[in-house]
Amino acid sequence: MKRQKLRIIQLSQCVELIQTIAAEISYGNHPIGEILQNAARNEAFSALDFLPHVAEGSLVGFAEEWKRRIETAPTLAMKTEEKAILIRFGKSLGTTDTQTQLILCERYRAQLNGKLTQAADHRAEYTRLTLGGTAVAALILFALML
Repeated sequence: MKRQKLRIIQLSQCVELIQTIAAEISYGNHPIGEILQNAARNEAFSALDFLPHVAEGSLVGFAEEWKRRIETAPTLAMKTEEKAILIRFGKSLGTTDTQTQLILCERYRAQLNGKLTQAADHRAEYTRLTLGGTAVAALILFALML
């Protein structure tokens, strides 16, 4: 259950990261390396342990570094499909004009947001079932004690 909670936090931070990147691309007009370095220092993205390492290597071979760091991040609790979305997002960053990058940011943000909703729903269902099972077990124990 702890891993599921971490997954939800990381997905939430990824959604927020993509929104931040889109805002920086749109309004700040900063290079992607600078955007990632600023994001890596931001406490709001602290559960994304791959981010500081990507930011360090963002000047050369960004897409490859992004992919490598996501695939090898020891505490990244995301599912393979969610990591694949992140990898595709990183591959697309900085490769097109501003408008297309913003469209891609929105696409990947929406995909990860959908995964976040699914993860939160799954955790809520698991919690409900666990509490329900515990209540039933307690009732059975109580009945046996009588």
